[in-house]
Amino acid sequence: VIMQRMDEKIINTFQQRRQLEAAIDELSQSKTERAMLRIVRQIARSYPAHMVLSVLLKHLGDASSQMRGGLGHLATLLPPEEVTPALRSAAAGRQNSVQMRLNAVTILERFLGEDVSPALLSDLENSDELAFQSLCEAIEEAERNRYVLLEYVTQMREEEEGVAYFVLEQLRRLPPADRVDLLRLIAQDDRPSVATAALNELEALNPAEAGDQLMLALHSLSITLPPDLRTRVARQIRKLQFSGWSYEPPSPIGWRALLGPAEASGNQTIWFLYTPTSAKESMACAFISMVVNMRTGILATYGSDEMAREDLPQPHQVGELFTVSLDDDQKIVFLEAPFDYGRWLVQKALSAHWDGVAWQPLFGEYSLYNDWLWQFGEPAVAAALQDYFQSDAEEDYTLADLERAVVELTQHPVLHRWYTHCRMLLRAVRNDLYMNLDLDDDETLHADFVLREIENWPDMHLLFQGLQTGLQALAAWLHLAGDEHNAHNAALLAHSSMSMPGHENPLMLELFGQGLRGL
Repeated sequence: VIMQRMDEKIINTFQQRRQLEAAIDELSQSKTERAMLRIVRQIARSYPAHMVLSVLLKHLGDASSQMRGGLGHLATLLPPEEVTPALRSAAAGRQNSVQMRLNAVTILERFLGEDVSPALLSDLENSDELAFQSLCEAIEEAERNRYVLLEYVTQMREEEEGVAYFVLEQLRRLPPADRVDLLRLIAQDDRPSVATAALNELEALNPAEAGDQLMLALHSLSITLPPDLRTRVARQIRKLQFSGWSYEPPSPIGWRALLGPAEASGNQTIWFLYTPTSAKESMACAFISMVVNMRTGILATYGSDEMAREDLPQPHQVGELFTVSLDDDQKIVFLEAPFDYGRWLVQKALSAHWDGVAWQPLFGEYSLYNDWLWQFGEPAVAAALQDYFQSDAEEDYTLADLERAVVELTQHPVLHRWYTHCRMLLRAVRNDLYMNLDLDDDETLHADFVLREIENWPDMHLLFQGLQTGLQALAAWLHLAGDEHNAHNAALLAHSSMSMPGHENPLMLELFGQGLRGL
């Protein structure tokens, strides 16, 4: 019986390890960071830590930057007292391959935040050649999975600038056509000197050798880069045009934009969808999900170029509202919007990054997938839609006009999320409010008292700015949906939101009043 149990345990362990090996192999096939992290978390939950560490060490010699990134994320979920010494030992072991030792150091430094002495790798020779080989493999792999290039550049950005210059130098050894995609990504580096160096390399390419993708890369960069670099790229495009090279933006046939309603914070979700219109097209169904805010920038981007047609929402008439069910059983209302309007919103959100007021750096999957959006010409948007975002627009109104607008607008179902947003905010600051107002826990808070109190809190102006941005975006959204009456109501409230104190603003009083009832 004991022998039988031992045999069963050995068999089970063998099967488990084989399943773990297969799961690790999936890391190199993942097409997005979200997919990679999902695999990593599943591995960490499903297998013993000692087994995961053993297999991780086995795969350290893999030259794939995608695999290296996956192993790094996996290492962060293992017990630090076990994984850190094991990786240090792998890096120090002179009997190990150069690739294995370099990968161990990369994971220690980038993912685990450990300091590694240069002496640990002082004996290595031909490490430059190995790095070039890794670069070649990343570019070859990117022909099947373009996300590999983003992972490669993301790891490069974690290092000092000298690493970026080394990569640019090594790229010169490759055929011009193989350099373009990686140079486009590096040109979006937030370190100006690195971005400029990448543009130097792009400008040095011969379009006869680099092909149409060079002109596409320059065109997309001329829209998405900071103003000074955009001007430079536009100048290079004109020079190439004088030499007989030009870029004709394609028609956006097959592309759509879906817009969620703007939130009280000013955030708005946009889905860009692509469905091939003929069997001859090489590109599969594609999807980009973005959260943008005209005041605080591009907040999130997720993309995929392997969507199944049946997973995309069916097309609707522009201006039509419909509901989409998400994986977590939530439902979201979307508006079928003009494709150019969705791109225009993204373009305007970019301005926050160049003005230095964005809430987070601009990189990640946006840098990878933005060429899908900017391969076309400049977005053309009706002046009537743009007018909703003019903060300095003047309009005569009375307090009664504002109160009527609040009553009518808040009856729209999409405003329910605004109440939820306000309630969550109040829950977060409830204790501070009671303490500052010197109230007992059983005393009732009133909206005007609360608004008077928080108006002077640090950064509270961001709340009112977000409200104005949200109302402006909501006004345009309602206009596209054919509800011009409520679009005017939202625009009217947007105009007043920054010109009167919060404790006198009818919309703020309504939102906070309802929010307080839910505490």
